Amino acid sequence: FAAAFITPILLAFSLNHLYKKSVNKKAIVAIFVLGISFWLSAWWYHGDLGHKILLEKKKDHIDLYTLSPGFKKILKMNEESSENYRVLFLPAVLSPSFVKTKYQNKAQGVQPEYLYLRNPTFVAEFNSYASTIQHTFEKNVAVDYLNFLRLFSVKNIVLRSDVNPNFTESGKFWDSKKVKKTLDSYKWLEKYFEGEYEVGYRIKSKYFLPRIYSTTQLVFVSGKQDNVDKIASLNQPQDRKGFIFSESITKKQMTFILGKSAEFVTADYAKNLSSLKTVDGKYAISKDGKYEVFIYSNNKFWEKEIDYFSIKENGRIPIIKNVVSESSGWLSLGAMVLKKGNHKISFTAVDNNGKMMHMNETFIALRLRSSSLGDRPKVSFTRINPAKFRARVTDVTNPYLLVFSESFNSGWKAYHGRINWFQSLWAKPIAEDKHFSVNGYANAWYIDKQSDQDITLYYWPQTLFYIGLILSGLLLIGLLTYLTLDWLKSRTNMAGS
Repeated sequence: FAAAFITPILLAFSLNHLYKKSVNKKAIVAIFVLGISFWLSAWWYHGDLGHKILLEKKKDHIDLYTLSPGFKKILKMNEESSENYRVLFLPAVLSPSFVKTKYQNKAQGVQPEYLYLRNPTFVAEFNSYASTIQHTFEKNVAVDYLNFLRLFSVKNIVLRSDVNPNFTESGKFWDSKKVKKTLDSYKWLEKYFEGEYEVGYRIKSKYFLPRIYSTTQLVFVSGKQDNVDKIASLNQPQDRKGFIFSESITKKQMTFILGKSAEFVTADYAKNLSSLKTVDGKYAISKDGKYEVFIYSNNKFWEKEIDYFSIKENGRIPIIKNVVSESSGWLSLGAMVLKKGNHKISFTAVDNNGKMMHMNETFIALRLRSSSLGDRPKVSFTRINPAKFRARVTDVTNPYLLVFSESFNSGWKAYHGRINWFQSLWAKPIAEDKHFSVNGYANAWYIDKQSDQDITLYYWPQTLFYIGLILSGLLLIGLLTYLTLDWLKSRTNMAGS
């Protein structure tokens, strides 16, 4: 990098020096132009820019590669779409290993086209949730992909066989044929394109969650938001819930949202496995009630010869039989009455021979259902630019949560009505204590104004950028004016003398 940075600077200084000292300045410029032309010609000839030459020379790397016709079509369809959604490319990596095809050599590099998509993607190198998706496909574990992907407004899934994961934890286990077989089996997906090295799937419209939507089903989760993939799988496929995790909000917000939530879910936040056979969890119960008990396992250990579960809570030992298996990986163990406060609960699974079973990779959740806020209103929206969205909310009959599926940042503000960027200098946004982090990453605002309205979502730091741009422009104009006046003055003085 240092050489690439310093060389053109030294070259420019040298050219400037020769240009000033030399009598024949045109000759110096001509020699310089010829030298640059020769350098670029040699660069191309040796294959650093020529894809065809690279293939002929059988080099093991490429710097400029050719996209397959099928992938070009998929990218074109993405750019021409008027909808606002995310695309999930599988493998979900920015820097893959390129498989040798008739369009590219075997190589390792970066896919720059992912950075310029109109409807963006998310990748394992920079996003923990994309990493979770990537690893589950590699390890072939049971995950409720539909309810997980819906939280990120994913609509299109593109499976590629011309690249393999490179830096992910278990990339060597990636099998695109097996992943394709899995995706083909999902009834909530429909195939919209198939090329030589890529297959395009689309989540059916009735399941898709847009970038901006409303919900009256608030779910308060006492636990860490990195468990959002498991908690979300408690959803029904067409639910529109907003999951608010205790670790991502203030105490004031927690007090407020507890009284508004349709569900309370508490997950074990301190788990100890004794010989992998007993799960000891500590639970913070937010409200008195009869809690449903769920246990989650990727490998579904209960499909073996299980007889019953033993659950020990504060000295009580109820024995649960007749467990109900859930397709999403959850197992319902019935319910127990719990009072507000901290509880220590132990879980043990016993097989038909009376032996305790291994319970590694388990996750326990307790759920208390309540009533929702009411019917959710309808929402349509327009993307003005990356920093500004305008939502139209209709059929409002009760308070609701407006969810905006972009990374949570206090710089995002919600305003009643339509505003321009300069109006954000004095317009009053919805109070920050009603601005929540939901679904493990997104923004949401609790809105109690019960009438149809426009709501502007705006990234307020953009205003500072515009102000800086204006000041910079004024400064440049002032500087040019000063230099022009100074030049005219000097010309006048020279003419006078």
